[in-house]
Amino acid sequence: MPKHYRIEHTTRFVYDSPVRESVMEVRMKPRDEWGQQCLAFDLRTTPRANVHAYRDPLGNAVHYFDIPRTHLSQTVTAVAQVRVDALDVEPVDIPGDFDRLPACYAEDPGCWEMTLPSNFARPTSRLEAFADRIGAERAESTLNTADRLCRLVHEHLTYAPDTTDAESTIDQAIDQGGGVCQDFAHVLIALLRRVGMPARYVSGYLFRGTFADTPPQSQSLWQADDPQRLAGQTQQQSMQQAESADDPTRGATHAWVEAYIPDHGWIGLDPTQAQRVAKTHIRTAVGRDYTDVPPTRGVYRGNSQGQMEVAVTVAELATPDTLKPIAPPPLERTGWTPPEPLPDVPDEPKPFEYYAQQMQQQQRQS
Repeated sequence: MPKHYRIEHTTRFVYDSPVRESVMEVRMKPRDEWGQQCLAFDLRTTPRANVHAYRDPLGNAVHYFDIPRTHLSQTVTAVAQVRVDALDVEPVDIPGDFDRLPACYAEDPGCWEMTLPSNFARPTSRLEAFADRIGAERAESTLNTADRLCRLVHEHLTYAPDTTDAESTIDQAIDQGGGVCQDFAHVLIALLRRVGMPARYVSGYLFRGTFADTPPQSQSLWQADDPQRLAGQTQQQSMQQAESADDPTRGATHAWVEAYIPDHGWIGLDPTQAQRVAKTHIRTAVGRDYTDVPPTRGVYRGNSQGQMEVAVTVAELATPDTLKPIAPPPLERTGWTPPEPLPDVPDEPKPFEYYAQQMQQQQRQS
């Protein structure tokens, strides 16, 4: 039976002095494929901006906008309604199918690129030593290899929030023996590519509640002392610092891996949870690694330091009857929007000398 979710993802940037000419890319719209359908989506910005969209070479929906005028903060809120169903065909374990991978590269050219080193998933001496220590070698089939490496990463890395950040390398995670889901995913991708398997990074959300049987109950991705407290509740996560303490039940974005299996295609592997992906996983973007798929990426002009706050809620809609339009404003809003009254912004004491990069969101286990 399919599951329906409502996702709200809010990111707020606050600056210690005025900035202007903020330019932002957003990858938060869930993908439409493989049993997943995005039924509705809206992206809202404060200050208001003209929002445009395109698809990148990997098929991810990318929304972008700019805020030319002076501002002290900006907020980006994405709201989506998604239907997720199980895949009709399960992968089949075929011993000796590594020899069939070269033919797959001709059928799906994107596979070949996912065997090559990338920014966060590349061969290193620490990765090689880690692989030798845990026995991360090929098994008799690609499916068995993928499942085994996923399990090994889970067994030999510890979930440890606040020990890495969005720019951390796999060497850092290996040296300290852990990290968050972003690190788990990068290590698994590097190990899969090491044995010759195409592997890619998946950005999305994970629902951790117990499914409701009747409306209007729903569950949220939320910090709780006991995960069972999530059953039958709808809660809104408060704004939290991106660098604040985290735990496996807190609402946040999630990351996992997809590996390519001959005669089947991509399968999802979640090394943080030690499982294949299920109807609780909601995909928003795929890429070589995190570099290709950050939820937000941008720059601004000014002599200011920025601070980022993130809030995420994923709630189950118990039946399709609970689906409601995300309006107003209209879905996929583009074009001209009337200007807002200018806020009282203090004068910038220094000239706007340079462009600075916005902080990026680290993807953590939810």
